[in-house]
Amino acid sequence: MTILAATCWPQVPPERLREVAHVAEESGLAELWLWEDCFWGGAMAIASALLGWTERLPVAVGVSPVPLRNVALAAMEIAALHRMFPGRVTVGVGHGVQAWMGQVGARVNSPLTLLGEYLTALRGLLDGERVTMDGRYVKLDDVALDWPPLTPPPVFCAAAGPRTLRITGQLADGTILDSGGTVEQVRAARQVIDEARADVGRTGAHPVVLYLLTVTGPDAARRLEAMGRAGTAAVAGDARAVAEAVRFWAAAGADKVVLHPAADDTDPLAFIRFAAEEVQPLLALRGEPASAPVGAVARARLGRLGLLAVRGGEPVVGQRDDRGEVGRDQGARHQVGDEAAPAVGQRVEDHRQHDPRGELDQEHQDDRAEHVPRVAADRPPAPAERLDRAGAADHDLRHDQAPVRDQDQARHDDQDEPDPDADAGEDRRERDGADERHRRRDRRAQV
Repeated sequence: MTILAATCWPQVPPERLREVAHVAEESGLAELWLWEDCFWGGAMAIASALLGWTERLPVAVGVSPVPLRNVALAAMEIAALHRMFPGRVTVGVGHGVQAWMGQVGARVNSPLTLLGEYLTALRGLLDGERVTMDGRYVKLDDVALDWPPLTPPPVFCAAAGPRTLRITGQLADGTILDSGGTVEQVRAARQVIDEARADVGRTGAHPVVLYLLTVTGPDAARRLEAMGRAGTAAVAGDARAVAEAVRFWAAAGADKVVLHPAADDTDPLAFIRFAAEEVQPLLALRGEPASAPVGAVARARLGRLGLLAVRGGEPVVGQRDDRGEVGRDQGARHQVGDEAAPAVGQRVEDHRQHDPRGELDQEHQDDRAEHVPRVAADRPPAPAERLDRAGAADHDLRHDQAPVRDQDQARHDDQDEPDPDADAGEDRRERDGADERHRRRDRRAQV
């Protein structure tokens, strides 16, 4: 599998995307990733255009917010992409930024329940099943795709808190983490995912994708330090520093590292070339030796973790197929795929950040039934079985008598999950600042 990718921010105007696609393919970029942030361009349309403008470039949507798109429509769009561009498409889904979901009237009381139902239905539809579901949020009546993918594709899911991580382990084929986590939290996420998969008898690989904030250019170290990203998945410096950061985070549990630029980086073409032409050759991709090995001991500044010694010239991760036998004929690069991760910048244990009194760890919370259905085999169970279990557990969620705290949203009943509306992460603030700068620039251009 490829282990390095780069992000094209949604703030790039659509009319510039053809040039982005051509630069990404000509430079040999392993994968190009998109975020479906509101209210920029729609990721499915953009992904289709990028794929159509190129011949080999793999494109990933990481991620699309589930409240924003009906699951049947999502399945239709994803299936069409896979049939038109086999082996080159990756799609991930997630909670979505709750403030944005509220703006469009799509915010739900229980994001966890919606995500579990959505993954269940989406997986069934993409597998070519006829799905009937009467869930709390997902309602399907004898729905089947007329043009399902020729081979069932993997479905990836963004996660931050432990309950969402359990959902991804049980129902998704891979997990996407944002760049706000520490090394310990990335390792803990991997452990939660593996335990969830073991609980339901799922075997095989489950790739973890990690976004890495990558600050380059003049004063990179100073700019990163000003962002307050101490200890998180962030790096400042040249290509060698970034390559060592990729190795470091792969050793912490990431199977794929997706570079994303800082908010003050305004040249998407230069960033893509940097990733493809300068960083990528320093890493071993697809099991091949690195074409430009780093020294036996290299040093990189990762956020403010300090100087880390990492062995150079070795493969970052074991090269394994993450889909098992069913999808091997779709190509080695068809793997994984944050609009923003569920709560951008939040971490695996974010519920502790927003719960200074530790109430979320009380026993009555831990004993609540998981709404995520048990899976009896390596593939998820039939939709009807999953729905029954999800409904019973969601009843427990809605009737839980947990104390109301200031940080709990009135319409958000998943009390032990990080509040997706608490957008405290630096990634979120960086992108919001960039959003406003672009809007001001656009307004000036129209005057």
